Amino acid sequence: MSEDYQNEQYGDAKFMKALGHIRYILATFDRTLDEFNLPGPDARGADWRHRQLPQFQDDMTAQQHADAIENLGATLNNEQRNVNDTVMAAVLNRDPTPSKKCYFLDGTGGTGETYVIILIILLILT
Repeated sequence: MSEDYQNEQYGDAKFMKALGHIRYILATFDRTLDEFNLPGPDARGADWRHRQLPQFQDDMTAQQHADAIENLGATLNNEQRNVNDTVMAAVLNRDPTPSKKCYFLDGTGGTGETYVIILIILLILT
């Protein structure tokens, strides 16, 4: 899991964030780090999320959808934008090749795969 935080400037920060993430997951099952003889993270463990991702639900307003799409789209890097554009072209039937498509999005932890997938979902839902 610590590879998800590989872009952290300091090596020990990625482990603290990984421990914070593990603590969060365990808490959903009413378990603790202590039960597994794992140390508790320092303050950096509280900030384990990579980016602030929107919470999208069926009851989002049209404006909330539009704002989330604008905010996510504005922060894509070139590779993420290329993936988004390619998939959306296929979804919207703008792809010049008329065959069915299946896309597999892969990357090392922390490079934004989930970020792109959330944007694509929001675009499809609008």
